[in-house]
Amino acid sequence: MKNNNLKKLIFIAFSIVIFFIACKDKESFYDNNYAITSLFACGSTGNPNDIPTTKLIFTVNDDNLVLTANDIKINADFSVIKGDLKKNTAMTYELHITPGSYGTIRVGLNPYQGFTGWNAKDAYVYSDWHFSGTSNLTITGCHYSIVVNPLTIPPTIANLPVTKIGANAFYYKNLSSVTIPESVTSIETSAFKGNKLTTITIPKNVIYLSGFNNNMLSSINIPAGVLTIGSYAFSNNLLNSIIIPGSVTYIDIYAFSDNLLSSIIIPESVTYIDSYAFSNNPLTSITIGAEVDLGTSAFGNGFEEAYTNNQKLTGIYTRPNTNSKTWTKN
Repeated sequence: MKNNNLKKLIFIAFSIVIFFIACKDKESFYDNNYAITSLFACGSTGNPNDIPTTKLIFTVNDDNLVLTANDIKINADFSVIKGDLKKNTAMTYELHITPGSYGTIRVGLNPYQGFTGWNAKDAYVYSDWHFSGTSNLTITGCHYSIVVNPLTIPPTIANLPVTKIGANAFYYKNLSSVTIPESVTSIETSAFKGNKLTTITIPKNVIYLSGFNNNMLSSINIPAGVLTIGSYAFSNNLLNSIIIPGSVTYIDIYAFSDNLLSSIIIPESVTYIDSYAFSNNPLTSITIGAEVDLGTSAFGNGFEEAYTNNQKLTGIYTRPNTNSKTWTKN
């Protein structure tokens, strides 16, 4: 009996020792003084003023550390995509990055990977293409030094697809030509506002189309597949004819206002045309389907009243001239 009790005591004592060792190991793992002690951001030539910034070179305070890119935490007001991490010397590393804008970022050892404290260092970074997102990217602008004609927007950045051109991305950049990649599915409001575009090729994969207001476009080819033509999409251009594909269901406010359209065919797929979408055009012929909801002065010049008085029937509505507000259903 005494031997059994002794064995139990030895087992309990051994378990307590193991427990304290484990706790001590865990404590040492999470309670450490590891830190980044210096940080340097630069471009491909090693110059901190290079555009774009392509890498961070930093030093840690312990040569026993073996870090991965996940061990590095970056705080920024814009997207920063991390790439490969390479160990250059015992305590010096090189992290490849693609910043989504320009400004100060804070870099430290990631507390979620077991490093205590933030101990962050600051670095100033530059980008050529400005973007948001971490998987599908939205172009939000670019550095002034790469705004050239023709402007070619990349299909990928850091091997991630560019799927959207953001609102005001290329606002008043004096562009006369732009190439948009096939990867883009959405072009947001005023994306190319106030340029000198005379022609534009819109990718076939776009489903939301806007952004070309205040240019010099005389014609456009809207690809089949577009679902929504957004607000101010083509307002204040020189359009004298357009073909709206049968995929479009919604035309937003001022989409085609202030152009030179004398006739328009609205496909039967369209269910709603918002306010002033076709205002200030010399329209004398409108072909439209049945039961389309119209916002305030969607076409103007009395058309909305004529359409309603005809029970919103499908047909071709005409007026004798641009001074007339009398529309007749044919």
